[in-house]
Amino acid sequence: MKISNMLKQDQKGYLGVITVLIVSAITVTAAVTITFLGINQMLYGLALDQSEVALQMADGCAEEGYYRLKSDPAYTGGTVPYSGGTCTITVSGGGSTRTIAATATVGSYTRTVDSDLSLETNVDTTTEGVDLTSWEEM
Repeated sequence: MKISNMLKQDQKGYLGVITVLIVSAITVTAAVTITFLGINQMLYGLALDQSEVALQMADGCAEEGYYRLKSDPAYTGGTVPYSGGTCTITVSGGGSTRTIAATATVGSYTRTVDSDLSLETNVDTTTEGVDLTSWEEM
C-alpha cells in the first residue's frame, strides 16, 4: 500500500473524531443550558411561593389582631408564631380609630398588611365589634 493512500484513510478517521467531538460539545452545552434554566425556574417558583405564604400569614395575623383588639381594646400588638415563620402585629391609634400593621416573614420574604378599623362600643364601654375601613398590602 502506498503511503499517500494510508494518509487519506487516516484523515477520514480524524474527520469522524472531530465531528463526534463537535456534536458532543453542542449536545453537552444544550443539556447544561436546559438544566440551568430548569433550576432558575424552580428557584423563581420557590420565591413566589414563599412570598405568597408570607402574604397569607400577614392576612391571618391581621385577623388575629382584630380578634384580640375586640377582646381587649387596650391591645397594642405582639408576635404570633406560625409554622415556617413569624408574624408581628402592631396596633396604633386610640379611641375608636385604630390601625393594625401585620408583618409576616417566611424565609427571606417579608410581607406587610396595613388596615384601618373602628371599634364599636356600647354604653358600658365594652367592645361590641370591629369595623374594617381600609385594607392595604404593602
